[in-house]
Formats: sequence, C-alpha cells, structure tokens
Amino acid sequence: MSFYYGSLILSNCLLILSFVLGLSRWATLKRDKRHFFVAYLGFVLTIEVINEILIMLFYVQDISFIYPFYISGEFFLLMCLFLSIQKMSGSWYYVAAAVALLFFAEAAWLRSEGADVSAGYGKVISHLSIVCFSGYILIRAIRESGRIDYFLNIYSCLLLYYAISVFLFLILDQLTALTPRNAAVIWGMNNILSSVLYGVSWYTFLQLKK
Repeated sequence: MSFYYGSLILSNCLLILSFVLGLSRWATLKRDKRHFFVAYLGFVLTIEVINEILIMLFYVQDISFIYPFYISGEFFLLMCLFLSIQKMSGSWYYVAAAVALLFFAEAAWLRSEGADVSAGYGKVISHLSIVCFSGYILIRAIRESGRIDYFLNIYSCLLLYYAISVFLFLILDQLTALTPRNAAVIWGMNNILSSVLYGVSWYTFLQLKK
C-alpha cells in the first residue's frame, strides 16, 4: 500500500506544479489555443481536491457522485484542445459538449440504479476517443518538418496514459478478484503514468517563454 500512496502523492504534487506553471504561461498558450490543456489540468486538480476534502474532512464513504462530472469534464476539455489544434469550426465544440453530456447522463443513471458508475460505455469510448485524437495529432505534428513543437511530449504522454487506462478499465471486473495489495500495485502504476504526464507537462511549460 505504501507504493500506492507514495505514487498518489507524487502524482498530485506534480499535478499542482504543472498547473501553477501552466497558469503562468497562459497568455503564451492561449495564442495557439493550447490553454485548454491548462484548463484540463486545473479541472483534474479540482476533482482531486474535492475528493480529498470529502474523504479526509467529511469522512464521506461514497464519492461516486463526482464521477459523472469527471468523465464528462475531462473528455470535453481534451476534445476542445484537439479541435482547436485542428482549427475545426465552432459547431464541433457543440458536438463534443453533447457527447460529454451523454457520458454524464450514463454515469448518473448507473449511479441512480446502484450500479458501478465506471462500468458503462462512456469511460471506454471517452478514452478511446482521446487516444485516437492524440495519436493522430502526434503523427501529424511529427510529419511537419522545420517546426519545433514542445507539445509533442504531452501528446505522447496523453496517448500512453489513456491507452493504458482503457486497458485497465476493460479488465476492471477482474480487479475485484485480486487481493487489495495487488490492486493497489496496479492503481499505483496508473498513478506513475499520470505522474509522467504531469511531469512532462511541467517540463514542457518550462520551455515556453512568457
């Protein structure tokens, strides 16, 4: 369990550092619409803070009601990032918002039925969409010659993190058969992957001029 909690603390610390530094680079990132990624980091940080407050201060046992907000929010913000990079028309943002609302509705319905909120199709579809978009943008950015894109590392980490997350959620039902220690190791590895994403984000923001 020490590995899980240690990796969780590392992930949260790097998340805070990357978000704060990203805010300091907001004006620079906004010029090419990549400020959506900073908004994504801020959203994830907000969810983590709310979770910790509910668990540690109010001793709330069931925080699954936050999940619909999380799955829809992360999808919408990352889709806004990808759509802005592709210079898509404004109508596509409404499509992304509509799909995010569907994810929210499915997760909320599962919770109202007493089912596992992460057992629906929304999480898998959301992560697969993020994997496909980040992979496409990564390939396109690599093909563009004569241009240095510091966000290449972030696209790579998004691709890696969400691809493995899809795998974890596909085998989620099997995790219940594992011992708490083994399950903690698996989720600790997920925390390590998120730490890599946030660490690379922090380093990328350092490369940008204010």
